[in-house]
Amino acid sequence: MLSAVTLWVRHVSDDKKQNVVAAVSRIFAEENLHYRLYTQGGVHYLVDEEFHQTSESTLEGLADQRFGAARAALQEGLKALAPVTQSGKGLIRGVFEAVESTFLVVIGPGTADRLNRQNADKHLKPLLLERYAGVPEADDKVTRMLETFNAWVKEAHPYRHGVAFEQRHEAPLDLAVLSATTGMGFIRFLAGIGD
Repeated sequence: MLSAVTLWVRHVSDDKKQNVVAAVSRIFAEENLHYRLYTQGGVHYLVDEEFHQTSESTLEGLADQRFGAARAALQEGLKALAPVTQSGKGLIRGVFEAVESTFLVVIGPGTADRLNRQNADKHLKPLLLERYAGVPEADDKVTRMLETFNAWVKEAHPYRHGVAFEQRHEAPLDLAVLSATTGMGFIRFLAGIGD
């Protein structure tokens, strides 16, 4: 399909090419497709193929109705990659909300109301220790994994909050993609625990 778009754009007359590229780009954005169309017809991923595959597999991992809020948050965050409205902060914010929603489902209703170090240590650690009870040095492995998880929460958390317009803090896109990729790994991990 993407090759067909490229061929079509390349065969459009020069006076119509800009309108065709704009129309196809608008369709990509409206349909939440993470592609960019260049003026000569080349179609490329907004980030790269691996990020695209990670996003798709994470969304698939949230197909269970229990993770509906997490899936919606992730989809909203991924919309922040659209060329017109690109926002590293929006990407991180959506992924953080998806991680938090997945975390809250996994630890159980009424257990906690937010994702932070204290709740991860108090509610997630026992689940992980039980899950990996037969693994040698399970306590050390779980503790190290939670340190990584908590470090990601601390790194991503500032982008969750609003600020005065003059103080707006936008995440550089490369750092946002790194944060989002890490967060999506935690989403898939947490959703797997919830099975």
